[in-house]
Amino acid sequence: DSNKEDIEPNVPTEFTPSNESTIYFASGAEFAGNGGELTISFTCNKKWEATSTKDWCKIMPQGGEAGLNSLQVNVDANSTLENRDAVITIIVGELSKYITIRQSASTTGKVHVENAGSLPELLKCDVSKIEELTISGYLNGTDFKLLREMSNNLIKLDLSEAHIVEGGESYFSDANQKHYTKNAIFPFWGLGNFLELQEIKLPHTINKIDSYAFLGCYELKAIEIPQNVYDLGDCVFMSCTSLKDILLPNTLKYIPMQAFYGCNMKEIVLPEQLDSIGTCAFYNCKELEEVKINDGLRVIGSCVFSGCLSLKKIEIPQSVNYVGYN
Repeated sequence: DSNKEDIEPNVPTEFTPSNESTIYFASGAEFAGNGGELTISFTCNKKWEATSTKDWCKIMPQGGEAGLNSLQVNVDANSTLENRDAVITIIVGELSKYITIRQSASTTGKVHVENAGSLPELLKCDVSKIEELTISGYLNGTDFKLLREMSNNLIKLDLSEAHIVEGGESYFSDANQKHYTKNAIFPFWGLGNFLELQEIKLPHTINKIDSYAFLGCYELKAIEIPQNVYDLGDCVFMSCTSLKDILLPNTLKYIPMQAFYGCNMKEIVLPEQLDSIGTCAFYNCKELEEVKINDGLRVIGSCVFSGCLSLKKIEIPQSVNYVGYN
């Protein structure tokens, strides 16, 4: 009789999970940030009902009759940068059985930093797990210090709506000095040696990219430098060996020493207002086939195209009055 538990309330309650499901009642269940499904099977001798403590952890059905039963657990993708958990409770007669559902944080996040220096407070998670991040708002040295903790895992970084400002902690120290952020300048060694970084969108508001900013970003594939950038530091994209697509702003008047040393673009279009190219600027760009030099360029420094093994033709305009050695 399906109502046996009502007719004979003193019948001992029986609840037995299947062999496959026993571990979930003992240790819980783990889900990655992208979510997933899980089936819990059990037998019982009375009616049962189930609840979940969180909306992102859904269960179907939410109750049933005595006999062999299956409970479907559906976990939504985690859009936050924090780990989270839920508890599923199955009630049969006087028994309550629990399953803890644990889900990892998302590897993709978006955050707005209203007050410069507050990124560590906003990202209260294991930042070494973050692979894609979009940041808007205001960033100072404290924020870049945290960003540099992601140098081994960050794949995509969108800073297009961010503003870099002075202040905060030193984000990087070398043998000679501590380094701090400055207004509207992408900082010295800011993302240097970010080993997995493939894509970066730079802040629209910067007017300079300082030296070594992306040195050793071996996986970086493309870069578009904002139009109001007028100054690049030395070695800014040095050894970015996967860098193939480069868009330079028309505001740029000087390409500095070793700026694109060892990159692998096939073509480079120099800005209309460019005045000079520094020493070894395109040294060892082995895939470079074509260079479009602007009228008005005056100086081509030493070793600028040395080691460019694929370069077959280059037209130097009449405006050039100095070409360095090699």
